[in-house]
Amino acid sequence: MRTMGEEQNEKSGWLKHLALAILIALMIGGAACGGLNYYLRKCETCAPVPASGALERVSADEIDRRLAEREEERRLAAEKKAEEERLKKEAEEAERLRLEEEERIRNTPETVTFAFAGDILFDNRYATGQVMAARGGFAPCLKSEVQDVMRGVDVMVINNEFPYTDGSSPQPDKEYTFHAGTSTASWLIDAGIDLAALANNHTFDYGEEGLLDTLHTLEDIGMPYIGAGRNLDEAAKPAVYAFGDFTVAVLNATQIERFAVANTRGATETESGVFRCFDPEELYARVEKAKEEYDYVIVFMHWGTEKEVQPDWGQLDQQQGLYEAGADIVIGAHPHVLQGFTYIGEMPIVYSLGNFLFTSHTLDTGIIRLTFAAKEKRLDSLQFLPMLQEGCEVKMLSGEEKERVLNDLRNLSSGVTIDADGYIRRAE
Repeated sequence: MRTMGEEQNEKSGWLKHLALAILIALMIGGAACGGLNYYLRKCETCAPVPASGALERVSADEIDRRLAEREEERRLAAEKKAEEERLKKEAEEAERLRLEEEERIRNTPETVTFAFAGDILFDNRYATGQVMAARGGFAPCLKSEVQDVMRGVDVMVINNEFPYTDGSSPQPDKEYTFHAGTSTASWLIDAGIDLAALANNHTFDYGEEGLLDTLHTLEDIGMPYIGAGRNLDEAAKPAVYAFGDFTVAVLNATQIERFAVANTRGATETESGVFRCFDPEELYARVEKAKEEYDYVIVFMHWGTEKEVQPDWGQLDQQQGLYEAGADIVIGAHPHVLQGFTYIGEMPIVYSLGNFLFTSHTLDTGIIRLTFAAKEKRLDSLQFLPMLQEGCEVKMLSGEEKERVLNDLRNLSSGVTIDADGYIRRAE
């Protein structure tokens, strides 16, 4: 027989089991309700159920419309992203260019100097070439003051009046033909020459073979050249110099010889030769293009009449066209004597630098020196330095002899003043 306490304990245990069962049931039911609620919400998001509880009937056209809307949204998002990327790249490029421009300006020197001299000849069949060979080059035939000028400028330009060739033959029907051995080309570097001008009436004396030998020889020693090439584009291409933010282009062309069929072949699109400008339209076009691209354009012309101190019809005819095309200065060679100076507007013209070291004769000569205010991108001064070719040497003149040459040039010039130091200015 159970006692009352045992009955109460049994009843209490049964109630505990019942409460635990109810609790478990409630937990299972809650989870089931939560899962059902999540499922219904998910379905509602994918396919909303009308309030009536009936499923929406979606037509094929509506499906296409919704798909098209989503595709348009994706397209617009892609376009927006691409535009953002483009703007970002443009901003980065603009910043890069700005920094480069600042760097160029910082690296622009206060002054830049160029100098030009007239005709030289290394041919050892003539006196100058023989003396050079005996002395071991071009530089030993230049007095120290002359060498100081040539080495003291940023760019020294010379009129190279002959080809460098060892095995080619001269043109048989030409009266005077010059050449020098390829080994002599290094004399240019030794003398401080930075640029060889080849547009003249002797570069083609030994035909195409001699011309190509010349180009190869200069290229092999790292000597830049202008005025001749394997085709017209190369012959007419300017030498370009950048000094920080300041750029200078130098072109070289020849009027000589002045007839349609010349011993000195003009380069074409497919043939080698010099840059001929007897018909000047191509020259004007090249000058105009250079002026569009560079700050200052120098045209080194082979023109004029030999041994004449006054400019001739060809010089006077083309000087106006060069001015209109955008040349900033024109410097001439070929007459073998000095000619004067003038201005057209703001453009100086140096008609002829004469011989520099071309014969054994005694001749007045000199170097024209251009000094630029590079940061302002302008010509600051133009100076002629009087010299003398004598006994196969070139020496600087001073005192009365210097004044004599400057006075001769004053008499040959128009619209300019030339002071005692050789500085040339446009007359007011």
